Amino acid sequence: MSATLAPERTYLAVPYEARDQVKSLGGRWDREAKAWFIPLGANSEPFKQWERTAAPADPDRDPREQFADELRRAGFRLSGAHPVMDGKIHRIQVDGDKPGERNGSYRAFADGVPNGWHQNFKTTPEPVKWKAAAPGLTPSERAAMKATAADKAADDRQARDLAADQAAQRAVEILSAATPAIGHAYLTAKQVKSEGLFIASPGTMIETESGKQIDIAGRLLVPIRNADGAVISLQIIDDRGGKMFLRDGRIGGGRHVIGNPASPWPIVIAEGYATAATIHEATGHPVAAAFNAHNLAAVSASIRSAHPDRSIFIAADNDHHLPSQIDAQGRPKRNVGLEAATESAKAVDAHVLLPAFSRQSAGTDWNDARKERGAAAVGLDLAAGMAEGARLKIARDIAQDRGYGRTIERERGRESGGRG
Repeated sequence: MSATLAPERTYLAVPYEARDQVKSLGGRWDREAKAWFIPLGANSEPFKQWERTAAPADPDRDPREQFADELRRAGFRLSGAHPVMDGKIHRIQVDGDKPGERNGSYRAFADGVPNGWHQNFKTTPEPVKWKAAAPGLTPSERAAMKATAADKAADDRQARDLAADQAAQRAVEILSAATPAIGHAYLTAKQVKSEGLFIASPGTMIETESGKQIDIAGRLLVPIRNADGAVISLQIIDDRGGKMFLRDGRIGGGRHVIGNPASPWPIVIAEGYATAATIHEATGHPVAAAFNAHNLAAVSASIRSAHPDRSIFIAADNDHHLPSQIDAQGRPKRNVGLEAATESAKAVDAHVLLPAFSRQSAGTDWNDARKERGAAAVGLDLAAGMAEGARLKIARDIAQDRGYGRTIERERGRESGGRG
């Protein structure tokens, strides 16, 4: 009788006490999925006793209520029927969102062991997994749950990659039919020029996160490109400033660059297009729009890798009004824009450019600052911030050089027996 071969990675329900036996039979451990699996093409017969079985859900509370609590802790603003546990991706608002923005995404399943994921694009780099509490399970049932989750995670990753590739292709198709943007209501409201933007042509249809088909004719298109300059997705902006991204498109690491990144001038990284355009018009420097606070880290790391010796500035959104507010858990809300910019700057030896506002002001970014105080005042603030950043960088470089010199002298002293 011929052996049965595993045609693809097959996850197993392995109790803790059986881990050594599975390993001795050739089973492999998936660190990311935290589950054992049968290697590709291996004989699956020895692993029959650990094949996956469904585990019954037995939560203390309604799974939807559990997931709602999880989303609120992550900063999601729940309203209406949310959360909807129908296996579809839903986009909703999170703390700090402006009208028309929806920087929260989630997907949840109510069947089997209720589970899903969520991502607050302002605060988390990757989707956060969730599953309903299910106390009282046996070790075998827990192992089965883990194996099922690993299978679903692997399938989801593959499906997301395929969908992202298809979204990139759709973005290219939409841009090829679009016309260069000369004017648009959003640009007029923000008082900025079009820099590499397009207007969607009549009859351009896209599918929203809810699966609805809509015509985006006349909307502003902001191409999102990867580090190599290839289009990977689109940001779509309507006349009232409502923003959405192409469904399933990649955003992580994506940017829209204004100006020439190969110029010798410092590079600035901002969140939104209007902020980036404002800074470019005030300074003439190349500016990359990263589209959300969390993506600042990925974009700044990519730019630092490509330009190791360039000065980099990160133009923070200043959500100065949020710390005075209380979230659902009774804690002060976070100034996410400033936090993300500060952490990103530390990681790549950059300097933060922070717009200043009065306590009563509703402004949060450099575009808001220019509309409140004028282009001349903002230009002076940006110049002063860049000068301060340059001064601090020089001081750090000098300190490092002196430290390096002292280290060399100490080593020379040891080699000569300490005689000077």
